[in-house]
Amino acid sequence: MKLWSRVICSLAALFAATALYAADFSEAMDYALDKSADNEFVSAIILLPSAIDIQTLDFALHQRKATVAERNREVIEALMYNAAQNQPAFQAELDQEFEKGNVLGYTAYWIDNLFVVYAKKSFLETLRERGDIDYVTTNFTPELIEPIRSNGKDGAEMRPRRRNPLDNETTTTEQDAIGCTRVNRELGITGQGVLVANCDTGVDGTHPALASRWRGNFAPVAECWRDAAGLGHATPQDGNGHGTHVMGTMTGRAISGSDTNTVGSAPNARWIASNTINQGTGTNFDNDVIADYQWFANPDGNINTTEDLPDVIQNSWGVHSGFAGYTQCDTRWNTFILNCEAAGPVVTWSAGNEASSGLRTPAIHSMSAYQIFSVGAVDAQDGLPPYPIASFSSLGPTPCTPASPDNIKPEISAPGVNIYSSVPGGGYDGVPTQGLPWPDRTSRASLPSCVKRARTATTSLSKMRS
Repeated sequence: MKLWSRVICSLAALFAATALYAADFSEAMDYALDKSADNEFVSAIILLPSAIDIQTLDFALHQRKATVAERNREVIEALMYNAAQNQPAFQAELDQEFEKGNVLGYTAYWIDNLFVVYAKKSFLETLRERGDIDYVTTNFTPELIEPIRSNGKDGAEMRPRRRNPLDNETTTTEQDAIGCTRVNRELGITGQGVLVANCDTGVDGTHPALASRWRGNFAPVAECWRDAAGLGHATPQDGNGHGTHVMGTMTGRAISGSDTNTVGSAPNARWIASNTINQGTGTNFDNDVIADYQWFANPDGNINTTEDLPDVIQNSWGVHSGFAGYTQCDTRWNTFILNCEAAGPVVTWSAGNEASSGLRTPAIHSMSAYQIFSVGAVDAQDGLPPYPIASFSSLGPTPCTPASPDNIKPEISAPGVNIYSSVPGGGYDGVPTQGLPWPDRTSRASLPSCVKRARTATTSLSKMRS
């Protein structure tokens, strides 16, 4: 693939021949292989060496104050260049092994230079001494972070929504608490011209608080909705409820005659979504999670356009060491997240609800002042600030290294108890009406798009993408 001259000049030092060293296998991969027979098939993620360091390119783009369009194009071209260098040769080898019956299938990706492979243990073991393989690890098993209902009541029962006496708009306690109501009304900042996204269980695309601002109303559906779970949904749907609730908190607003019901921080923003998390765990997850980040980085497949590129991607899911094959500081998602963010979007994470046990991963990682940005929960139902930290909200510091610029997690907190938002079917509630078969003690913090970061006056949630 042809790279433009600016990248070649600025990153020439990053091009190097593949070093001759043994491939690194994760502990989880070693464990999976140890308990498997030689002829047993195992799902694995195989990362190949990359000529261009995307994080170095990201820093160079910041230094150069590149535009969003320049950033998106140059990062994606670099990622595709990395994939083009050695993927064809390895793919030819996989095709040969497929013919021999040693590989059942594989998928190549460019969001990182990798293949997801379903192959016999005996074949995967042969990769250990390969100098053209960087890293081999296992598949993914994410878990939703559900909203919390306290005292056995939903958000509607706990406290009334608030109506401004001077107009016909009803808002929520939580949106008022984080200052979004004032920002929307007094500053006129409503999310107009912004595109948001969530990686979740899907979204009820017919909900009156969301339907009019789905980007797919005027753009090709394929770049606005991803039925990753393969549920046969041609347009946005949500059989679980979680994703609709999250999207409502981000951008929910319904207008009926002279009445306006605002439940979201950025009520004029448009949205796109994926339903990757609305499925059972298994070998398909590795493809779907990676493919989501690749899709979010360039939904329309055209590196010369940015209208399709989300400004913010919210993630309300994660894992922890209680799941077999995972460690507290599991890093398997980090490269995909950072590469996607380098291409333009801000990626935010709910911290989790394991209280003092710590954050879930990926949210637990501190990569920089704004990357892997996590949000904890406070209880803003009653009284005035300062609001108490919710008893379930995951707390730091992170034990993971590196911790840059420090180990403080989560970065900020926002209302996360009995959040009033949209649910499938056109209604509203404090929590979704249905739930996946995950453990009950889970939470989700309200997206604090109007709150400045607590620990520094110079860095805010809305990271400048230049």
